[in-house]
Amino acid sequence: MLLENVPLEDQGYQFGDSGKDTVKALGLRWNPKEDCFNFTIAPSASVPTKRTVLADIAKLFYPLVFLGPVIFKAKVFLQKFWLQKTEWDQELPHQEKIKWETLRYCLNDLTNVRIHRYILTDSIKLLELHSFSNSSNDAFGAVVYLRCVMISNHVKVSLLCSKFKVTPLKSVTILRLELNFFQSLSPKLCHPLI
Repeated sequence: MLLENVPLEDQGYQFGDSGKDTVKALGLRWNPKEDCFNFTIAPSASVPTKRTVLADIAKLFYPLVFLGPVIFKAKVFLQKFWLQKTEWDQELPHQEKIKWETLRYCLNDLTNVRIHRYILTDSIKLLELHSFSNSSNDAFGAVVYLRCVMISNHVKVSLLCSKFKVTPLKSVTILRLELNFFQSLSPKLCHPLI
């Protein structure tokens, strides 16, 4: 679809007919046939320790934080676990081990996520940006969606980006967290869109 008008000699890589060929760049997997990003996360199968948990969480980097809700849960887990001051190679306590294995198992579902790179259509009647933010005792963040209304009145909504932060360990009110969000994250969230 994306490469059909590009002459074969100008294409850098020849893709098979399977539609499953992907290119990995900057931590993302891109399928040029479908023109979408997909995600493959292979959590370590080793005994969970502080070191292996941190290594698994470090694999969850993606530009524009498409996987914000998953990364958020993992980082909140890490922050709470970090307070226990266990050694790097010490096995997780039983309760934390169960929580981590549940979270790690959920990472397998990310293979079903597809995010289309091109989010517009040819017959746009109206474009709207919708952003939402929220705070809790665990984290604060925001998401931005693009809502496209086509001439046919069909509506398509696409995730543009999201940002989040794990709340600081210092006790802060929810209202203060929301104010901090608008001061620190709003310019960063909107900058890529301008």
